[in-house]
Amino acid sequence: MKSKFLASVLAISLSGLAQAQSADELFSRVEVRSGRAQIIQNVDATQTVRSGSSVTLQGKAHLEVPAGSEVRVSYPGQASLHVWGPASLDWQSVPSPQTAGQSSIVWNLFQTTWVDLEVRRGDHALNLPGDWHAQIDGGSLRMRGLASGPLEMRLNAGRPVRVFWNGDVSQARPPMTIYPGSNIRLEQPSEVKTDLSSQSKRWQDPTWPYRRNADTPEQARERAAQPQRLTQAPAWPAPEVLKLDEAQPEARVETNRSGQPVTQAQVPSTPVVDRIQVQPQETVKTPARSMPEPQGQRGSQAAVAVSTNFDREQWRGVAQDNITDCGAFAVEQRKGVEVRVFAGGKTKVLVDRWQGSQTWVMTPGQDYHLAPGCVALFNERGELEMSHGGVESFPAAQGRPLFSQVR
Repeated sequence: MKSKFLASVLAISLSGLAQAQSADELFSRVEVRSGRAQIIQNVDATQTVRSGSSVTLQGKAHLEVPAGSEVRVSYPGQASLHVWGPASLDWQSVPSPQTAGQSSIVWNLFQTTWVDLEVRRGDHALNLPGDWHAQIDGGSLRMRGLASGPLEMRLNAGRPVRVFWNGDVSQARPPMTIYPGSNIRLEQPSEVKTDLSSQSKRWQDPTWPYRRNADTPEQARERAAQPQRLTQAPAWPAPEVLKLDEAQPEARVETNRSGQPVTQAQVPSTPVVDRIQVQPQETVKTPARSMPEPQGQRGSQAAVAVSTNFDREQWRGVAQDNITDCGAFAVEQRKGVEVRVFAGGKTKVLVDRWQGSQTWVMTPGQDYHLAPGCVALFNERGELEMSHGGVESFPAAQGRPLFSQVR
């Protein structure tokens, strides 16, 4: 009897604990391992935590991690974060859309340098820079900020993570999936003209706004009375001679062997002879030809690459020190421009969307002007295979050698 009473009391305690966990209360522990961190929970209160200290928080909070600092945030029994500065993020608890009566954590990442996220239990949401959103229900995820885009995500272990675009509908992007052991790069689409068709004026009349018949009844009857085709086609060629203007020569009609008329024009038959003047031509003595070189020596000299002087006009006005040699083509060295060479011989040129500037890629056949936010892929021959963003093409300079042949 006593055991039944204890069992009932324990069941009541566990149900109360479950109700406390399902409420809008989230417990977190912030531990500063190096540097410092700032925690904001109220509008007028900012808490600074130094290296080697920790603090326990309840409810939503905002965390600022400066450069050179390392902070670990743990949510007992649910998840943990490992943050390297500079970084800016916040978190809050919301009702779980998957499990009734449970709560989920929603992280909003505003700036990331290096963040490791580990989810052990529950279904949680992650709002990322560049209007991207991810739903995580278990696993280990690493996020790294990039200069050419919002960030790069790598799933170390766990279930596949689906990433969705939450931006403007006129700039829609397809969702992406990260599988264990793989990574993806998130990019913000370039700005395009916003679709304003939904704001146009609607028809007030429910019928078709244009008339079915463009003519009036009188015009329709008059059109129907007109003949639609000729009664008899004229003979060809024309049996009668057309009258020509006085400025043109007179015409006369003759018949050929088949008896059909042929029109000819009378023109003066007196030949006109142009006077030709003959002038003596001076003879120029040419020096004696030297003996031709053997074929083997010619081939060996042609095979040797000849170095030429650097002509700035042939290289779009770019200085020689600001050009990177990529084999079959050359790339202008600018701030925010990254060049990646792959094992298959292909080269990718990335221009940072925010910190980059327009740069030249000069190939043997075409010169390409890449705008900020552009990504271009070239093969081993210097041909453009694919691109994303603003790319302008121009004809290459005539007679321009390879950059490796310039001294």
